Amino acid sequence: MKNKVFLLALLLTISFCWIACEEDSPDTVHSTSELIGKWTWVTEEGSDKDATYDVIISLDSSDNNTIKISNFQNQGETISAKISGSSFTFEGVLNGYLEVTNGQGTIINNWQNIKLSYMVSDGNNPEKIVATLSRGNDIAKKK
Repeated sequence: MKNKVFLLALLLTISFCWIACEEDSPDTVHSTSELIGKWTWVTEEGSDKDATYDVIISLDSSDNNTIKISNFQNQGETISAKISGSSFTFEGVLNGYLEVTNGQGTIINNWQNIKLSYMVSDGNNPEKIVATLSRGNDIAKKK
């Protein structure tokens, strides 16, 4: 009988410690508003490979699922992107002649980086561009 009581007490102690000591699971719900602010753009593939410059991401005032990326491809222009979860799509025309198509973005690394892939053409030779946007030391806020 003593062994059964001892085992039961031990089991309860271990169970209690396991429940009490378990870490809270991280809050993984993110909001589009976390993307607002200054980002550093680094081109990884394309004619501007290794080009680095700043862009600003803002929310579209009429649609909380749409962001605007200002100074897109260092052209001083803005591209709108429609977000769904942790990815988005985009296309547009920069400076009246550079056509951006097949644009896809993926938000990665706890919303600290964005991977972009798209085609750009001046009417002659389409070019694939791959770039990464980084927040640097800024920390995304979790909601």
